[in-house]
Amino acid sequence: MTRDRWVIVALLVLMLLWNALAGAADEAIPYKFYRAPDKEQACFQVRWTETENVGADGYCGAGSACYLESATGGTDLIVTPKPKDFNDRRALMILGHEVLHLLGGQHD
Repeated sequence: MTRDRWVIVALLVLMLLWNALAGAADEAIPYKFYRAPDKEQACFQVRWTETENVGADGYCGAGSACYLESATGGTDLIVTPKPKDFNDRRALMILGHEVLHLLGGQHD
């Protein structure tokens, strides 16, 4: 993985931690089943949407975001609403949620 990709992954992990420490837990969804991520790294791109209905953009089904794993083992794709700023807790929580999926995390 190139240096630039490592920087991007590191920044996303920092955003995830920042969001967790900022108190996003008050919006947590109580999943009945959860499997922790089992991958050490993931290479992905992010496609921002201007709306929470990402299905309207033709990438995903219903829902506020999705991830699409590469069929060839290359770069995966996360489609998610674009955060308005660093304090947009919901958008950052959604982004972190999709990163956890790409790293192998699962829920019901």
